[in-house]
Amino acid sequence: MADFCSGGDPELGGLKDLFVQAPNGNAHLVFKSDGKVPLLLFPAGTEDICSGSPVAEGTGLYIDISSNLFGGPGRGTAGFRIRGQVTDLAGERHHVIVVVQSQLGPTGFTDLVVKIKVN
Repeated sequence: MADFCSGGDPELGGLKDLFVQAPNGNAHLVFKSDGKVPLLLFPAGTEDICSGSPVAEGTGLYIDISSNLFGGPGRGTAGFRIRGQVTDLAGERHHVIVVVQSQLGPTGFTDLVVKIKVN
C-alpha cells in the first residue's frame, strides 16, 4: 500500500493473459494474476485509503476481462473480479468476492460495482 499511496505502482506479480477472437470478430482479452495479490478491506465510507487503516488483510486472485474495446462507444466492455480470503483484526477469516463491470461510452469507461461480498 505504501507504493500505491506514494504515487508508485504496487507490485501485483505476473499476469497470465489470453487473447480470444470469436468467429464474428469480437475480441476478448483476459488477464489473470499469476498468483495471489494483496487484498485489503477498509471500513464502509472510507474515502481516502492512504490515510485510513484496513480492517482486514489477505490475498486474492485477480481476473480482468475486456471485450470489443475497439468497437467504439457502447460496444466495449471490461470488468474485473477478485476472489480471496482475508483475516480481520479479531483473527477471523472471511471469503471476499468483488465484481466490477465497465461500459465504454462517449466520455470513457463508466464503472458499475456489481457485487462486494464478505462472509
